Order: sequence, then C-alpha cells, then structure tokens
Amino acid sequence: MQKLAPRFGLQILPGKSDVSGRTMATESQIQKVMSILSEVQACANCGTRFRFGDLECPHCGGDLEDYLRQWAEELINHLELE
Repeated sequence: MQKLAPRFGLQILPGKSDVSGRTMATESQIQKVMSILSEVQACANCGTRFRFGDLECPHCGGDLEDYLRQWAEELINHLELE
C-alpha cells in the first residue's frame, strides 16, 4: 500500500485514532467513498453532468442542493456511521 504525504503535518493510518481520539476510516469505508465519488452525477432538469463541487447545474443553472443532500445522506448510510 502506497503511503500518501501527510496533510497538515499529521500522518494517520486507517483504523488508528487521530489526535482527538476518534477512530479513523476503515479500508472498506474508504473504498465505498471512492466508488460513490466515481459515479456519474447528472442534473435532474437537463441531464448535464456536473462536477464535484458544483452547487448549481453548469448548463441550466438548476439548484443541486436537494440532490447533494440526498447523495450525502446515502453516502453516510453506506458507510454505516453511528
């Protein structure tokens, strides 16, 4: 497994505790997030694909907040967080 450069001067391995004592993500959770992020996201109004970070459709200007909230809720449920 390739080690990535630490962010903000901290290097935390999956399954270990961070500075605050919280348990970090498991490999399964990381894989689920990466899989979900690779799915194609499309505007419900016009079908235009949007990118990570878009808050409105780049084509029709439709608001994506409801879609993004539903996506986030489904992601959390997939991760089986308490």
